Amino acid sequence: MNSFIKMKNEEMTNQDSWNSFKMVFLINKKDYLKKSYRLLILIGIITLFLPWTQNISLKGKVTTLYPEDRPQYLNSIIPGYIKKWYFKEGDLIKQGDTVLQIGEMKEDYMDTSLLTRTREQILAKIRSKENYIAKATTYDSQIKTLKNALDIKQSLLQNKLRQQKGYIEADSSNLQTGLVELNIYQRQSNAGETLFQNGTISLTELEKRKANYQNAQAKVQSLKNKLFQSRSDYQNILFELDQIAQEYKEKIIGKEGDQLNALSSQATIEYELAKLNNSLSNYTQRQTYYYIISPIEGQLGAITKSGKDMIVKEGEKIAEIIPNIRQRAIEIYIKPMDRPLIHEKTKVQFNFDGYPAIVFTGWPSFNYGTFTGKIKMIENAATHEGKFRALVVEDPDSRPWPPGLSVGNGAKGIALLSDVPIYYELWRYINGFPPNYYTSTDIEIKSKEKD
Repeated sequence: MNSFIKMKNEEMTNQDSWNSFKMVFLINKKDYLKKSYRLLILIGIITLFLPWTQNISLKGKVTTLYPEDRPQYLNSIIPGYIKKWYFKEGDLIKQGDTVLQIGEMKEDYMDTSLLTRTREQILAKIRSKENYIAKATTYDSQIKTLKNALDIKQSLLQNKLRQQKGYIEADSSNLQTGLVELNIYQRQSNAGETLFQNGTISLTELEKRKANYQNAQAKVQSLKNKLFQSRSDYQNILFELDQIAQEYKEKIIGKEGDQLNALSSQATIEYELAKLNNSLSNYTQRQTYYYIISPIEGQLGAITKSGKDMIVKEGEKIAEIIPNIRQRAIEIYIKPMDRPLIHEKTKVQFNFDGYPAIVFTGWPSFNYGTFTGKIKMIENAATHEGKFRALVVEDPDSRPWPPGLSVGNGAKGIALLSDVPIYYELWRYINGFPPNYYTSTDIEIKSKEKD
């Protein structure tokens, strides 16, 4: 029994008989681990000299290059209620199709004959305007007639005035002649008294001389009266000339006032006519707003006001239209520190949400399931949370983008920069340096060298 126990103890203490000792204690085994370490170090050193493509990670979403291809909303320009729908959600519609009809709510526009009545008011105003124009023309003719009549009468009175002036001059000359004769007959009468007392002439001769003197006095008085009357007639003509000028002036001023009233009424009618034409244009345009037309071709999306007779406010969104995309683009946002490194025509590799892909950021040629694009545009000012917005379009020389991409589909991108060794990239990361700066000209030269 003791020998059996001793034999068992020897077997248990014998390390070579146990597999666990063989696996753990390799003192007497070959040093495979050291060789493995050396191989890994060698592979690591070789790896440090492998090329690495510097890159910048970007996030974005699918959009369209043309703004009119992006989702658009149907809005009601006027307030009203939904009268009729012509399409339902998901229907394909063409540009110019009537999507729905809006009913009028305001009392000012509910008259079904509003356009006809407005046109009738416009015609009435036009006829009224024509009447005022005719009145103004008639007053203008009357003013011209009055002015012509005034000129004729003034011309006749001027002629009469000149004629009367001639009469005054003739009467004044006759009066002077009469006064000379009166002086002669007066001297003869006075001389006759002396001669009669001396007995030189007879009584009959004396009486004759006195009679001639008296006749001369009477004649002079008559000539004075005639000259006074001529002068009075001259003054009367002057007064009549002023009176006629005043009378016709009042008549002309009255007609001109009537003409101005007619022209003022015409201007008022023209103003009212312009307002009515403006109202008619507005009414006509407003009726076109009763039918909401699709501005683009696409698919009718979510409808926010689906029920009939639902009230729609002015400018309220009613439905959404997803247009047919002509050219897709990816909207990305670049950090300010990365902005100097990215230019137009910079290539970006994308993997889209819902499309499986295997991505090696430093070796883009080994990527699987990714799609390539080129930066089309970068905004000069930071907009979104301090980042710069850019648009990436499909690269025609690379794999086509999947046709099922929808607007808003998420995308993760890698902007490809310079090719550098891995050791340089590690050194750059350790020191916190940015990727190498390069220009768009460098990209073109690089692409030409590859070709």
